[in-house]
Amino acid sequence: MAALQAAPPAADLTIITDSRYAIQSLTHSLDHHEDAAWIGVPNAAWIKAAAYQLWRRSAPTHLKWVKGHNGTTGNEEANKLAVKGTNKLIPNNIDLLIPPSFDPTGLHLSTMTQASAYAFVSNHGPPPTLQQSTNQPRMNQCKELT
Repeated sequence: MAALQAAPPAADLTIITDSRYAIQSLTHSLDHHEDAAWIGVPNAAWIKAAAYQLWRRSAPTHLKWVKGHNGTTGNEEANKLAVKGTNKLIPNNIDLLIPPSFDPTGLHLSTMTQASAYAFVSNHGPPPTLQQSTNQPRMNQCKELT
């Protein structure tokens, strides 16, 4: 996130990481996560924020995987910084906010299953009830014609 937020949007950027999860989440799994309304996605706020930062860039951005703890200088230094970060008394304030237009709510109908609909309702509550038009009778007000 720090690299994505600090890099000028028009500059080429290569992010080197030992996290296959981060790369997979921002590439191959991103469409699925969006279709499923991010339900059950670990670290969803972080991934959504990173996806937004990638989306707003105008220059090519590359994600490169390296094997962790294998002597790669940049990766070893990043691990040292991560250890320092876990020992900080006051954590850094990292902006994970994204505009509402980038964060649509709801499931995609074409990919919805009964399980995903149930999970969505469990996480977001039931949909609001539709208001009846005042010029049409409600079903419980209708009388049988004989």
